[in-house]
Amino acid sequence: MTQDEKWQARYDEVKAFIEANHRNPSKYYPEERLMVHFLKRGRKLMNAAAMKPERIKAFKELLALSERYKHKNQWYRAAIVSQRTEQEEMKHIERKNKELAPCQGYRGYADMDAVE
Repeated sequence: MTQDEKWQARYDEVKAFIEANHRNPSKYYPEERLMVHFLKRGRKLMNAAAMKPERIKAFKELLALSERYKHKNQWYRAAIVSQRTEQEEMKHIERKNKELAPCQGYRGYADMDAVE
């Protein structure tokens, strides 16, 4: 079996897995680790421009399918903050500033990102 045939077989295996299970392979299941490695190694080769040109189009399709079933964290803070109105956010910042004002060297809750 040539390298191209092995690559195509692994490609078909990963694509069939994602389509059948509606999720990406997990690094935590031993039977799925080789598929995770295939995807990760392929991304690295594409980013380094080391992948064979005839494989790039097929691998991009596989990445698009993989992206479709990418895990989404349901508890991401930005989603919660974006639901607040601007006025609610300003009240939240003021309340935090009052709570933390006694701390020595504290410059304000809104400026915490600017602190080095």
